[in-house]
Amino acid sequence: MTAAYPNLLKPLDLGFTELKNRVLMGSMHTGLEDRFWNIHKLARYFAERAEGGVGLMVTGGFSPNFVGQLSPLASTMNHRGTVEVMGSEGYFINQFLCERTNKRTDKWGGPFENRMQLPVEIVRRMREAVGPEFIIIYRLSMLDLVEGGQTWDQVVQLGKAIEKAGATIINTGIGWHEARVPTIVTSVPRGGFADVTAKFYGEVDIPVCTTNRINTPEKGEEILAAGKADMVSMARPLLADSEFVRKAEQNRSDEINTCIACNQACLDHVFQLKRASCLVNPRACHETELVLTVAPVSRRVAVVGAGPAGLAAATTAAKRGHKVTLFEADDKVGGQFNYAKRIPGKEEFYETLRYYQRQIEILGIELK
Repeated sequence: MTAAYPNLLKPLDLGFTELKNRVLMGSMHTGLEDRFWNIHKLARYFAERAEGGVGLMVTGGFSPNFVGQLSPLASTMNHRGTVEVMGSEGYFINQFLCERTNKRTDKWGGPFENRMQLPVEIVRRMREAVGPEFIIIYRLSMLDLVEGGQTWDQVVQLGKAIEKAGATIINTGIGWHEARVPTIVTSVPRGGFADVTAKFYGEVDIPVCTTNRINTPEKGEEILAAGKADMVSMARPLLADSEFVRKAEQNRSDEINTCIACNQACLDHVFQLKRASCLVNPRACHETELVLTVAPVSRRVAVVGAGPAGLAAATTAAKRGHKVTLFEADDKVGGQFNYAKRIPGKEEFYETLRYYQRQIEILGIELK
């Protein structure tokens, strides 16, 4: 049978190793990184995404040493896998690159050739330390979206220097956190910034990854087939559904629990120093606590109301082996999501209802 997504699922040869597909689980802070006693929870969270078939994973933020800890008692780096250097989104390295923030008068300030020395030196010294057979990703800010940001010529100049310094992959960064231009909310079109990556694509010989609002295998396939990038990065879509890639491999994309880009339980929680979760997948980052097992006795279960809560209750009970009847007074499922999905910029809410409607069919739930 011909693969439904031949470009998305195609292996990527990095020379010293091969990725099994073109899906990068992008860096996303969960809050579990910030307390070392939560590492086992973070490990289970990543294990489920690895089991779900993703080709390459990047963690949330980790400090390279104690001095750079992101918060008191936060974990520091200790692994032998992938490292992504965060050179975008207005963080420390990005601040060195831009005139708006770099006011230094020494050799690290002034002309762009001076300002770009920091990221180049970081990548060069990392490559010296880890040797040739280690994946180093550099997150290149291709569009700062703030006054006093980098010009396009500077972005290209830096990208080429980063390649020469030893990066394995260049990932796309879009916008500073301070930018007033929406970059990841629902109102941003799917794959809305892929053309920025496409403009950079071809400037370097190493693989280039694109990102932002790619939440279906169809959109990822479309971008790769058009030759806009070598890989696609997805963070929140893999929060919403850990089996995203496996379902795509098995031609079951209609069973994917799609990220609706609401940012309510992921980014909002992290910015409030809470643990991330997901509005459409409450198990995200709670995999060791919300453990769903087959019930020892199958019972008949009635769920009244097919709003989001009722849909979640009914499908969870059915997955545990119960025979479920779901009662709804309206002529369709969804409850208040049927109002929310009609708001301009909230169209992704249709996907949640599509997902649950499919789950009702698959699980044999009787809907009245």
